[in-house]
Amino acid sequence: MFQYYKQTLSDFTNWNYIDITLEAYDKLENLLEEVKNTYIEYPTIARGKIIKCRLIIMTLAYTLNNTATNNIMSNRLKLIYSIINNKLEMCDIKQIDIIIRSIQILRESITKLKANSINNNIDIDVQAFQSTEFEA
Repeated sequence: MFQYYKQTLSDFTNWNYIDITLEAYDKLENLLEEVKNTYIEYPTIARGKIIKCRLIIMTLAYTLNNTATNNIMSNRLKLIYSIINNKLEMCDIKQIDIIIRSIQILRESITKLKANSINNNIDIDVQAFQSTEFEA
């Protein structure tokens, strides 16, 4: 994904982490919906899509490490990405809806960040990731 943006933008002077993150969340949500729809009939294809999702999550975490200026937000996102990645690694189809909802919550939080143009006081709703059904 990072290579895709590198090729597309070629010049990172207009790098907008928030827009790219929102686009990645859209891609993740679409891939996870496809996983839900193909898991029973085509489990191998679904697992391949899960691997794509994990790679996107890892790329988001990697770019966050290199571009984030807010350590609190960065640490929260790293924790959330880690939880999502662990859930995807287990490849439990029952968790897919929860993961999709968590990505939707992330999108809402990041959209608020973008709308408010505040890079250091965003309250990411972490409670959705601390629910007993989501924790391992």
